[in-house]
Amino acid sequence: MADRSEWPQIATHGQAYGGPIRGTSRGHRLPMPMEETMRHVKTPRPVHSLAEIALGLKVMACPNCGGGPMVARSRSLTFDPRADEVEIKVVCRSCLKSESFLFAITDADHPGPRALPRKFDEEAILAAADVVNPTDQPSALVDVAGWLMLHSLLTDKVRSAAVHARTGADRQAIRNLQILAGQCIDEALKFYDVDNDLPPQDAFFSEAGRIQFHAYPELFVRNRLIDLRSRLPSRAALTDAGETASSVQPPPCWWRFWRRG
Repeated sequence: MADRSEWPQIATHGQAYGGPIRGTSRGHRLPMPMEETMRHVKTPRPVHSLAEIALGLKVMACPNCGGGPMVARSRSLTFDPRADEVEIKVVCRSCLKSESFLFAITDADHPGPRALPRKFDEEAILAAADVVNPTDQPSALVDVAGWLMLHSLLTDKVRSAAVHARTGADRQAIRNLQILAGQCIDEALKFYDVDNDLPPQDAFFSEAGRIQFHAYPELFVRNRLIDLRSRLPSRAALTDAGETASSVQPPPCWWRFWRRG
């Protein structure tokens, strides 16, 4: 597996925003080790799509304050066709400091400069994404704990949006969120060995994720993830079945890592 020592680290389990771990019998805070933050480097981080970058920004910690979230700035995306690299300028909502990160889109069908939007519009990118990672290889940007955190964030968003859904467009947006949440579980499962019900140690990119895994291994059991996945739709299945967003119900909230505010 590639060396990730210079890649951004995932702020999981309530750490990035100082919130307690929820969904467990022991709500407590964990320290934020230095390796939890993104380092000031210009080494491109390999990704498979703009959607993977958009999701990764949601769980990255700021290299300056250790908080977040990191959000893309307006007119923030540039593409270097000579190196197949995308540069995105971001700002931390906690300390308001700016950073710039390089990503190399490794998929053969990566967008060229004409296909890329000038503005990194996270919502538009995620809504338009058919698949986050079309390969069988696990992400090098978001670890197994980060994907489970993203699943929790997205299912919470589904639950909130369902309360106010009134139109077909609202229901379509909910369906897209459910599909994306299902893909997050798909990405988490890519880290598992065929003959093991728990993820290997190298599926965690940070000490915080490893601490959480050792404290609550039952949350990482493969069958649990498979069960979560079975409650969520896939784009292909809905297309084949001709289902609508209104026929898909949000899964129960099972794991909340942090709260903002």
